[in-house]
This record gives sequence, structure tokens and C-alpha cells, in this order.
Amino acid sequence: MKKCPYCSAPIPDKLTVCRFCGRSLAIPEDYAGPSVKPVKEKMTINHLLFYTIGRIPRSIYWYYQLSIFGIALVYLILISALTTSTTSRMIPYAWNCFFVLALFAGIAVSIKRIHDINWSGWAFLLFFVPIVNIIFWLFLGIAKGTSGPNKYGPDPTY
Repeated sequence: MKKCPYCSAPIPDKLTVCRFCGRSLAIPEDYAGPSVKPVKEKMTINHLLFYTIGRIPRSIYWYYQLSIFGIALVYLILISALTTSTTSRMIPYAWNCFFVLALFAGIAVSIKRIHDINWSGWAFLLFFVPIVNIIFWLFLGIAKGTSGPNKYGPDPTY
């Protein structure tokens, strides 16, 4: 086993790309040693919403939660204002599409937040336990993440 020079994750010797941060493990010829700090790359919106690899801070977790709530609220207000007998058949389909996308994105965002506190993504299953799910949701929004790199990637503070 070796460690990734960028995120300090344990990597099997045969791999050439870190499975946590996605960076190449090949040492460049002009490598200056451990004093050179890697540049943090910001997460793309696609990676944020649809991949479970990596970590996110509390702020991004809350931005996601509030934006989904806001989008749903605006959608429901518009639907109630614009509904006619001819358009009412399309409303459930549009809502279902939004719900499925928000569900998958919510799972990915929550798992990345769970990774930030150095827990396995399997802790996401706590959302299926009544009463515990509300407490766990608040815990993810309040708990401070692990300082520095952990086994799920580098520190996500920007």
C-alpha cells in the first residue's frame, strides 16, 4: 500500500490513479518533494450531484437542501397558479421527474457529507429509520467535518 500525495488516501501499489481524488499517482520528473502542496480543485456541479466520491462541507450541504426546498416551493406555487384542466395531466409527470433527480442528487450529497465526518456512506441508511432520520439530517448539517484529509479525500473547505 502507498499513500496518495494529494489526499493521503491509502492506495494499492498496482493503481496509477487515486480512487478518492482521481489524480494520477505517476511522479513527474520535476517533482519537488513533499513541500509542494497540491492545488485544490473545486468540485463540478455534476460531480457534486451525481457522484458519491469525495467530501463536502456543511455550507454546501445546506445550500443544496435549501435550493431543493426553494425549487419545490416555486414549482408548487406555479402549478397551483397555472393549472388548467388540459395541463393537469402533465403535472404528476413533471413532479416525478424532479423528485427522482432530487432524490439521486440528495443521496450523493448526503453521502459526501457523511464522508466529511469520516463515516462510511452506509450510514446513509439511518435516513430510513423514523425519528432518527430527522436527528441525523440535523446532525449532518451541524457537525463539523474532519480537519485535514481523511480516508475519503482532502479537506473540502474552500
